[in-house]
Amino acid sequence: MKKIKPMPERAAQLREIFKQGFDEPFMPKVWPKMSFLGGIGTGGFKAYADRLKSYMSNDIIQMKWGLVSSEGVFSVIYENECEDTVVIPDSIFYEFLPLDAGDDFSKIVTMADVEIGKDYELIISNCSGLYRYRMRDAVRITGKHHNAPTIQFLYRIDQTVSIMGEKTTEVALRSAAENTAKELGFELIDFSMYPDLDAKPARYLFFMEIGKQPEGLRPKEIRFVLEQKLAEANPSMGDKVAKGICGPTKLNFLEPETYMLYRDLMISKGVASGQLKPVRVINNEIQRRFFFGLTEYGVEVVK
Repeated sequence: MKKIKPMPERAAQLREIFKQGFDEPFMPKVWPKMSFLGGIGTGGFKAYADRLKSYMSNDIIQMKWGLVSSEGVFSVIYENECEDTVVIPDSIFYEFLPLDAGDDFSKIVTMADVEIGKDYELIISNCSGLYRYRMRDAVRITGKHHNAPTIQFLYRIDQTVSIMGEKTTEVALRSAAENTAKELGFELIDFSMYPDLDAKPARYLFFMEIGKQPEGLRPKEIRFVLEQKLAEANPSMGDKVAKGICGPTKLNFLEPETYMLYRDLMISKGVASGQLKPVRVINNEIQRRFFFGLTEYGVEVVK
């Protein structure tokens, strides 16, 4: 606090900028010399990156960093405004297990033999002692850059839901939520999903925090379209709901700023802000109690 000095002129300037609202890009007003913005912008973070883009002017470059974790730096950007990143060949030893191979490790390939357009689970060995470590990250091989594969992060494999063998990925969940918001014209702040195994039959329980929405939009309409989009994203899920194997999806609407509060709570518990990931699948008791506790109301099919 001793190093922080009041800047009343800057505070007044920002106050006037924020009074103008956020319908027009506000970043150039706040930071006139800003030329680029860097960060994670694929997988579960894509929705945030797209939202940030609406706040930026066209001359600000959005640089989406490569695949980086505490286990190592796996890929780096090679082109601006591109979601693909190039694998660093000599940083780690990579192996790739096709997602459709299950646990058949005889189908593992190395960098030279990956197929463009195919999805893999990333397996690594490094100098820190990790040997054939399964990252549980799904990546897609998108091409080559000077003979090195280019990849795009898809989703965390442990964020896949399968309560009746339907195998709904994080990508499918995200697609269903975002396409529902797009079709109905409301602002989706964020979403999560809970596999409700206590219901008979078991069902998906979606949580949504919603911002601006068209006047007259009814909650049950959002639930109905969400069910449709889930079936489109994962036909196996849609088939099981139609046959009564899985119950109709219930939709819970969250209190305003729920996800911001969750972020602050995790940081207060010692989680590094850079390690926080979107909660797509609620899979522990802390998350379950938090999101159920901040539910404003729910909508489901009433017989």
